[in-house]
Amino acid sequence: MSGRSLLHHQVWLKCLYKLRLKNLWGIYLHACFRNLGMSLIGIFIPIYVYQLTGSFLWVFLFYLIYHASDVLTAPLAGWFMRRFGVDKTAIVGTFLRVLFLYLMILAKDQPDLLNPAAIIWGMTIPFAWLPYHYTIVAEEEKYGKFGSAVAKIAIIEKITAALAPFIGGLIIYFSGFKALYGVGLMIVVISLIPMLIDSFDRRGMRFDFDKVITEIFNPKLWPITLSLAGSSLEEKVYNVLRPLIMYVGLITVAQLGGIESISTILSLIITWWAGQWVDKKGFGIMKIGVAVNALGLLLFPFLHQGWAFLIFNSIYLIVSVLVWTPFNTAIYEYACKNRRLEFFVAREIILNSAAALFCALLFLGFWQHFSWQVLFGIGSLGLIMCLAIIKGVSHAQSEYKFKVNPATSG
Repeated sequence: MSGRSLLHHQVWLKCLYKLRLKNLWGIYLHACFRNLGMSLIGIFIPIYVYQLTGSFLWVFLFYLIYHASDVLTAPLAGWFMRRFGVDKTAIVGTFLRVLFLYLMILAKDQPDLLNPAAIIWGMTIPFAWLPYHYTIVAEEEKYGKFGSAVAKIAIIEKITAALAPFIGGLIIYFSGFKALYGVGLMIVVISLIPMLIDSFDRRGMRFDFDKVITEIFNPKLWPITLSLAGSSLEEKVYNVLRPLIMYVGLITVAQLGGIESISTILSLIITWWAGQWVDKKGFGIMKIGVAVNALGLLLFPFLHQGWAFLIFNSIYLIVSVLVWTPFNTAIYEYACKNRRLEFFVAREIILNSAAALFCALLFLGFWQHFSWQVLFGIGSLGLIMCLAIIKGVSHAQSEYKFKVNPATSG
């Protein structure tokens, strides 16, 4: 690789040269700490906003602002990463995430800061996730298989975050949301260190925003666009509506955290197996996961007891491994065969545009008193849309039968 495209850590972090991590260990450790910090607070964010505002409408407005900010920031993050490199982009992402958590702490006494916090959170995502995804593809493309890498990352994240929701619930119960966000903030800062001492950094990759737009609106790639949009619908239902319906169903934050932790531990059982299956036999297993979880989302609004929520969460998270392991593997395999940075920026825009539109629909739905069942039905439809990724990647593989040169590819 050329000196222009690579900027090793020994150039600007000489003191850390001897500590550098090989292969994907920087990503693994970064994922470990980042997911630990965010798992402490993630499930409680919609509940926190609801407590401060007393309105579901404000919760959906908060997420609408967050996703719109992500869409607008993604091209800037892509340009920044091309100009300054992977590591410096990750540093900016960590700084923005810390600022977001700090604003959430202040919002306890000044709720008007929720909207600025949502804007900063949206800016955080492309700066944090573009380096993450790009590094995985660049480091693993020589092996040609991403299922095992996706499974390893998922296992590490699940192990480190298994008890985080339960601990987060206890922190809220005994010390409040301010303490929770403070702990999360410190762990997020620690998560940056592994990214700075891994053996990979790159700049000068190809990035043309016109090609990003072409990628989004290319009719041949609409199956991938459809699947990404569907994943956003499912994510909003599962990570925003589900905690809210459990909370208003009189589940305490400690119980909610406990249910989430137990479910995460149980889902570890088949994660590694799913990664091996995808590498050997392809994406067919995803159809089973989508069928089961799509039905589960339709049934969820009818649950009213803590034990029922626990059973649902456990089954849903276990089966989700069959959905998201092949889904993420397919995304990485597609990115490996195309302009990586431009594709990942396009991915951010598609995901968050769909999520922003769905949040606007949620806002309208609660304003017009839509039923929970209708909204969870949309999440179920989103899961079914995710199956389009299988067709999209198969088509892309037939279109782009060439080996990407890691020194020149984007």
